[in-house]
Parts: sequence; structure tokens; C-alpha cells
Amino acid sequence: MPKEVSAREVFRRNIKRLMRERGIDQARIVSALSVTASTVSDWVNGKKYPRVEAMQRLADFFECSLFDLTMDAEESRHHAGHGSDLMPIVSNRVPLLGTIQCGVPTFAEENFEGYVEAGGQIKADFALRARGDSMTGIGIQDGFVVFIRKQPTVNDGDIAAVILDDEATLKRVRYLAGGMTLLQAENPRYAPILIGGENETRVVQVLGKAVAYMGLVQ
Repeated sequence: MPKEVSAREVFRRNIKRLMRERGIDQARIVSALSVTASTVSDWVNGKKYPRVEAMQRLADFFECSLFDLTMDAEESRHHAGHGSDLMPIVSNRVPLLGTIQCGVPTFAEENFEGYVEAGGQIKADFALRARGDSMTGIGIQDGFVVFIRKQPTVNDGDIAAVILDDEATLKRVRYLAGGMTLLQAENPRYAPILIGGENETRVVQVLGKAVAYMGLVQ
């Protein structure tokens, strides 16, 4: 039975392995991500765990998935290749990376909270805990966990986790004529947010597409 290790230790091992395999030093990460040397040092030495946006940027930098940064490779190897007549139940261990607002956009608490188990058919890179009631029309209640597949764009009508002026929210994304974007709630109490048009300075950044949700995880 492998010894259980903390999320910080798992991340420390993975980032050091990726750095070693790709011949990358801390200075290159500092330059590529525009973060401080002390921040990268804390990551590499297991003193701090990156926030979700930084984790995504690291995954982009290393050209890997979030699982490559957050999953315990030793544990995966331990369980791999042990044949038997038993049929395995396939599940995904998805990192839960904090909260996202489902009402008026506000700053997300992007701290690692642990892992949640998802069915093997759910292909998600991370999960966020919903806060607010603007998405109750499609069943997402306050406190529910929403699974996100990381991607920089979504199709018209998709539910997505987005950043608007450094603030995170979960909304249905609509693309309108003239290059405008509408962030639409699934609760009539909330007015849609329109981005675009003359003199518009706000920018929408898509974190990923919402692919599934489930009830409150304590």
C-alpha cells in the first residue's frame, strides 16, 4: 500500500520531474509565467500550491495536462498492471480548485481543496465549487461541484467558467453580431452581462467548458 502524500508534495514531485525531463530551470518558469523567483521556489520546494490560473499556465508551459501536475504518479504506477479477474470501476480523481461565483462576478477563491471523484466517462481537468443561485435553472445549486474541461474557447450556448476583468463566474456564453458576447444566467433574477461594442474595454477569458456537476461535496 503506497504511503499517502500531501497535494503539495505530489505537485512538488511532478513539477521537478517535468523540469528534469524537459531541461527547464526555475528561471525559465519565472520568465515565462511572469511570477517572482520566490513563488517558483515555493512551488518547487512544496511550500505553496499554485492557484488555478497559475496551474493552468504551468500546464500550458509544460505542454501537459493538469493531471500531469496534480496526480500522484507513484500511486498510479502502483495500481497499474495488477491483473485479476475482477472488473475495475473506472473513475477520475479531479482536483477541486476552489469556488466560482454563479451570481454577480466576483473574485474566486482559487485554492486547492483536495480531490473529488468523477465517473470514468467525465473528462474534466479540474472542478470548482459553485457559489450563488444564478445557474439554478439548469440544476446547479449553491455549493454544487462543477467539473470543467480546460479549453480557451467554447461554442455558442455552452456553459463555461470565464474570467471577466480578473473576476471569475459561471455563465452560458452567447456570441452576438458585431463581435459582442453575452454572459447569460439561468435565473431570471440576474440580468445578462453584455461585453463588446464601441468603447468596450472588458475582455472575457474562457477557463473552460462545464461538462458535469454533482451535489455538495463536504
